[in-house]
Amino acid sequence: MNVKNEIILGSHVGMSGKEMFLGSAKEAVSYGANTLMVYTGAPQNTRRKDTSECNLVAGWDYLKAHNIHQIVIHAPYIINLGNTVKPEIFELAVEFLAKELDRSTDFGSEILVLHPGSHVNEGADKGIAKIIEGLNAVMTKDMP
Repeated sequence: MNVKNEIILGSHVGMSGKEMFLGSAKEAVSYGANTLMVYTGAPQNTRRKDTSECNLVAGWDYLKAHNIHQIVIHAPYIINLGNTVKPEIFELAVEFLAKELDRSTDFGSEILVLHPGSHVNEGADKGIAKIIEGLNAVMTKDMP
């Protein structure tokens, strides 16, 4: 994809109902966007539909027909890699982020927006160290 000198403009669109991702694509196209951002599921919890139920093929067919070739996935807010206080929260964050990366691939996106969380009053340096640890746990050499 060559996006050199091209402004990429879109917004966060919903994904629900019968059309799922196709509905997201239609919404973005309706206001002239050339990209869009979606959650792969609710941002506040870990419940997720299987990506096979998200109408991805129809959504991508629609996007490509309207010259959109790139989307952004937004990770849920419950991922807190910066948590230095509760190991179980950090472990959940790493495990769930790995799943969201897989889902991003299923959705055809190479871009994942992540708010990495809070150090929970333990200081930025400790929080950043945990974030690095968590990212290192999920990143692979074959990632773009």
